Amino acid sequence: MCGCIFVIDRFFSSIMNYFWKLFGGTSANSSSKKRLKMPIVSIAINDSFHAESSLYRLNRKTILHIIPGSSLLGRRVALYCNVPVTDKGEFIRSQYVHLNWFNRHGKKFTDEDHPHTEIIELDVFCEIEIKRAGSFHFYFTYEGSDSKTPQGSFYIQIEPNISVGVDGLQVIPLDAIRCQTVLSKCLGPLSTWENKLSVAKHSGYNMVHFTPIQTTSE
Repeated sequence: MCGCIFVIDRFFSSIMNYFWKLFGGTSANSSSKKRLKMPIVSIAINDSFHAESSLYRLNRKTILHIIPGSSLLGRRVALYCNVPVTDKGEFIRSQYVHLNWFNRHGKKFTDEDHPHTEIIELDVFCEIEIKRAGSFHFYFTYEGSDSKTPQGSFYIQIEPNISVGVDGLQVIPLDAIRCQTVLSKCLGPLSTWENKLSVAKHSGYNMVHFTPIQTTSE
């Protein structure tokens, strides 16, 4: 009987995956397998943790865990960030979302209506999957605090993936970029740009940043 149940379960799972792929989805197990391959980086937060002067550099396709330090034990904490939920759409720096807390078994025990949770153990975490490059801000608050400012905050910098070539398969490490900024308005007629920019090429630069071109005010 157990063997029959196992075969039926496998058959049902195969059918569901087939229709999921047929309508543009992916395998039911593919997302979990992808997440298993993604590296996990942890950042610990503590009371009065203001780390604006610190730089946390992460790669895209990274899972970030924010974990509490011992100074947060007994406090009711809520964590917010302005990391976009998806890798598409406009990024609004002033738009923050609440991050849920999970226990060590991965069970969520907060929601939007009750964002603060009491830290009674240190093996809890907030999790967010990094999908977009850029600089993002995190902050946390205490429930019942009279302070109008957050009790702690920090920034993370997500490095972009830069690729070149017709097929875009050649990835360039950020440390390999040598960029020169040129003042576009000082380059003169467009027909003379190639000769002027060739100097940067022969000097060893492999990227040119053009300042924005603005219309002349009347």
